[in-house]
Amino acid sequence: MFKLSQRIDCTLLCQRLGLPPDRCEEHILKCSSTRDIYLSIPQRLEIDWRKYCLKLKKAIYGLKQAPLAWYNCLKYWLQSVGFSACKLDPCVFYQKEPEALWIYVHVDNIAIFGTNIQLFTEKINRVFNTKDIGPSDLLLGVKIQQQDDYIILDQQHFVNSLLDLYSMQHCKAVNTPLVPNEYLSPATNDKR
Repeated sequence: MFKLSQRIDCTLLCQRLGLPPDRCEEHILKCSSTRDIYLSIPQRLEIDWRKYCLKLKKAIYGLKQAPLAWYNCLKYWLQSVGFSACKLDPCVFYQKEPEALWIYVHVDNIAIFGTNIQLFTEKINRVFNTKDIGPSDLLLGVKIQQQDDYIILDQQHFVNSLLDLYSMQHCKAVNTPLVPNEYLSPATNDKR
Protein backbone atom coordinates (compact mmCIF):
# COMPACT_ATOMS: atom_id res chain seq x y z
CA MET A 1 0.00 0.00 0.00
CA PHE A 2 1.39 3.39 -0.94
CA LYS A 3 0.50 6.85 0.22
CA LEU A 4 0.92 9.49 -2.46
CA SER A 5 2.34 12.74 -1.14
CA GLN A 6 1.54 15.01 -4.04
CA ARG A 7 0.87 18.05 -1.93
CA ILE A 8 3.80 20.40 -2.38
CA ASP A 9 4.46 22.98 0.32
CA CYS A 10 4.01 26.45 -1.10
CA THR A 11 6.50 28.21 1.17
CA LEU A 12 8.37 29.54 -1.88
CA LEU A 13 5.15 30.96 -3.30
CA CYS A 14 4.41 32.63 0.02
CA GLN A 15 7.90 34.14 0.12
CA ARG A 16 7.41 35.59 -3.37
CA LEU A 17 4.10 37.08 -2.27
CA GLY A 18 5.72 38.48 0.86
CA LEU A 19 3.83 36.30 3.33
CA PRO A 20 5.50 34.71 6.33
CA PRO A 21 6.14 30.98 5.65
CA ASP A 22 4.55 29.86 8.91
CA ARG A 23 1.20 31.23 7.73
CA CYS A 24 1.25 29.21 4.51
CA GLU A 25 -0.45 25.91 5.15
CA GLU A 26 -1.89 25.47 1.68
CA HIS A 27 -0.61 22.68 -0.55
CA ILE A 28 -0.50 22.52 -4.30
CA LEU A 29 -1.12 19.39 -6.29
CA LYS A 30 1.25 18.55 -9.09
CA CYS A 31 -1.63 18.40 -11.56
CA SER A 32 -2.92 21.20 -13.73
CA SER A 33 -6.31 22.65 -13.00
CA THR A 34 -9.11 21.47 -15.31
CA ARG A 35 -10.84 24.86 -15.25
CA ASP A 36 -9.87 28.51 -15.07
CA ILE A 37 -9.96 29.50 -11.42
CA TYR A 38 -9.29 33.05 -10.25
CA LEU A 39 -8.44 34.30 -6.78
CA SER A 40 -8.54 37.80 -5.39
CA ILE A 41 -5.20 39.22 -4.27
CA PRO A 42 -4.85 39.64 -0.50
CA GLN A 43 -5.17 43.32 0.45
CA ARG A 44 -1.95 43.24 2.51
CA LEU A 45 0.15 42.79 -0.65
CA GLU A 46 1.49 45.87 -2.41
CA ILE A 47 -0.51 45.16 -5.56
CA ASP A 48 -3.66 46.98 -6.54
CA TRP A 49 -6.02 44.18 -5.55
CA ARG A 50 -8.99 46.04 -7.05
CA LYS A 51 -7.52 45.85 -10.59
CA TYR A 52 -5.79 42.47 -10.62
CA CYS A 53 -6.46 38.88 -9.63
CA LEU A 54 -4.52 35.60 -9.51
CA LYS A 55 -5.16 32.77 -11.98
CA LEU A 56 -4.38 29.28 -10.71
CA LYS A 57 -2.23 27.08 -12.93
CA LYS A 58 -2.31 24.09 -10.60
CA ALA A 59 -5.08 22.47 -8.62
CA ILE A 60 -4.81 23.64 -5.03
CA TYR A 61 -5.50 21.08 -2.34
CA GLY A 62 -8.94 21.70 -0.92
CA LEU A 63 -10.65 22.88 -4.10
CA LYS A 64 -13.57 20.79 -5.25
CA GLN A 65 -11.80 20.39 -8.63
CA ALA A 66 -8.57 19.06 -7.09
CA PRO A 67 -9.55 15.37 -6.75
CA LEU A 68 -10.58 15.13 -10.42
CA ALA A 69 -7.39 16.90 -11.52
CA TRP A 70 -5.35 14.47 -9.43
CA TYR A 71 -7.20 11.43 -10.79
CA ASN A 72 -6.74 12.59 -14.40
CA CYS A 73 -3.04 13.24 -13.82
CA LEU A 74 -2.49 9.81 -12.26
CA LYS A 75 -4.63 8.06 -14.90
CA TYR A 76 -2.67 9.70 -17.73
CA TRP A 77 0.63 8.62 -16.17
CA LEU A 78 -0.56 5.05 -15.53
CA GLN A 79 -1.72 4.72 -19.13
CA SER A 80 1.58 6.13 -20.39
CA VAL A 81 3.48 3.32 -18.61
CA GLY A 82 1.24 0.57 -20.00
CA PHE A 83 -1.72 0.28 -17.64
CA SER A 84 -5.33 0.09 -18.74
CA ALA A 85 -8.32 1.33 -16.77
CA CYS A 86 -10.89 -1.28 -15.84
CA LYS A 87 -14.20 -0.68 -17.62
CA LEU A 88 -16.27 -1.63 -14.57
CA ASP A 89 -14.35 0.45 -12.02
CA PRO A 90 -12.35 3.54 -13.07
CA CYS A 91 -10.26 3.28 -9.89
CA VAL A 92 -8.79 -0.09 -10.91
CA PHE A 93 -5.91 -0.26 -13.37
CA TYR A 94 -4.21 -3.37 -14.68
CA GLN A 95 -1.19 -4.37 -16.73
CA LYS A 96 -0.76 -7.81 -18.29
CA GLU A 97 2.81 -7.53 -19.63
CA PRO A 98 5.60 -8.11 -18.59
CA GLU A 99 3.93 -9.40 -15.40
CA ALA A 100 0.33 -9.09 -14.30
CA LEU A 101 -0.14 -6.16 -11.96
CA TRP A 102 -3.35 -4.67 -10.55
CA ILE A 103 -3.59 -1.24 -8.97
CA TYR A 104 -6.46 0.12 -6.92
CA VAL A 105 -6.59 3.88 -6.36
CA HIS A 106 -8.56 5.43 -3.52
CA VAL A 107 -8.05 9.18 -3.13
CA ASP A 108 -4.27 9.43 -2.55
CA ASN A 109 -3.72 5.79 -1.62
CA ILE A 110 -2.68 3.09 -4.06
CA ALA A 111 -2.96 -0.62 -3.35
CA ILE A 112 -0.77 -2.76 -5.62
CA PHE A 113 -1.49 -6.41 -6.29
CA GLY A 114 0.94 -8.64 -8.16
CA THR A 115 3.91 -10.93 -7.83
CA ASN A 116 6.57 -8.29 -8.52
CA ILE A 117 5.69 -4.74 -7.55
CA GLN A 118 9.28 -3.46 -7.30
CA LEU A 119 9.47 -2.23 -10.91
CA PHE A 120 6.22 -0.30 -10.54
CA THR A 121 7.32 1.31 -7.28
CA GLU A 122 10.57 2.44 -8.90
CA LYS A 123 8.65 3.97 -11.83
CA ILE A 124 6.10 5.80 -9.70
CA ASN A 125 8.79 7.12 -7.34
CA ARG A 126 10.52 8.82 -10.30
CA VAL A 127 7.40 10.90 -10.97
CA PHE A 128 5.47 11.20 -7.72
CA ASN A 129 6.42 11.40 -4.06
CA THR A 130 5.27 8.12 -2.57
CA LYS A 131 5.55 6.63 0.86
CA ASP A 132 5.41 2.87 1.29
CA ILE A 133 3.13 2.24 4.26
CA GLY A 134 3.58 -1.52 4.04
CA PRO A 135 1.15 -4.31 3.34
CA SER A 136 -2.46 -3.50 4.05
CA ASP A 137 -4.61 -5.74 6.17
CA LEU A 138 -7.77 -3.66 5.65
CA LEU A 139 -8.86 -1.93 2.44
CA LEU A 140 -12.21 -0.12 2.27
CA GLY A 141 -13.76 -2.35 4.89
CA VAL A 142 -12.42 -5.58 3.39
CA LYS A 143 -10.02 -7.58 5.55
CA ILE A 144 -7.03 -8.92 3.59
CA GLN A 145 -5.20 -12.04 4.80
CA GLN A 146 -2.17 -12.94 2.70
CA GLN A 147 -1.14 -16.59 2.63
CA ASP A 148 1.70 -18.22 0.68
CA ASP A 149 -0.42 -19.30 -2.30
CA TYR A 150 -3.59 -17.25 -1.99
CA ILE A 151 -5.29 -14.21 -0.50
CA ILE A 152 -8.41 -14.30 1.68
CA LEU A 153 -10.80 -11.35 1.45
CA ASP A 154 -13.60 -11.14 3.98
CA GLN A 155 -15.90 -8.70 5.74
CA GLN A 156 -16.69 -10.78 8.80
CA HIS A 157 -15.83 -7.92 11.15
CA PHE A 158 -18.18 -5.63 9.22
CA VAL A 159 -21.01 -8.17 9.30
CA ASN A 160 -20.49 -8.69 13.04
CA SER A 161 -20.63 -4.94 13.68
CA LEU A 162 -23.90 -4.70 11.71
CA LEU A 163 -25.36 -7.61 13.67
CA ASP A 164 -24.35 -5.90 16.92
CA LEU A 165 -25.78 -2.58 15.75
CA TYR A 166 -29.19 -4.09 15.01
CA SER A 167 -29.13 -6.61 17.89
CA MET A 168 -29.26 -9.58 15.52
CA GLN A 169 -26.35 -11.64 16.88
CA HIS A 170 -28.63 -14.68 17.26
CA CYS A 171 -30.35 -14.55 13.86
CA LYS A 172 -30.56 -17.62 11.63
CA ALA A 173 -27.47 -17.79 9.40
CA VAL A 174 -27.31 -18.90 5.78
CA ASN A 175 -24.36 -20.55 4.05
CA THR A 176 -24.28 -18.16 1.11
CA PRO A 177 -25.79 -14.77 0.28
CA LEU A 178 -26.80 -16.06 -3.18
CA VAL A 179 -30.04 -17.70 -4.14
CA PRO A 180 -29.64 -21.51 -3.93
CA ASN A 181 -28.83 -23.19 -7.28
CA GLU A 182 -27.92 -19.85 -8.89
CA TYR A 183 -25.52 -20.36 -11.82
CA LEU A 184 -22.77 -17.78 -12.33
CA SER A 185 -21.02 -17.69 -15.68
CA PRO A 186 -17.53 -16.26 -16.22
CA ALA A 187 -17.35 -12.70 -17.53
CA THR A 188 -16.51 -12.31 -21.20
CA ASN A 189 -13.60 -10.12 -22.33
CA ASP A 190 -15.88 -7.26 -23.36
CA LYS A 191 -17.40 -7.16 -19.84
CA ARG A 192 -14.03 -7.01 -18.05
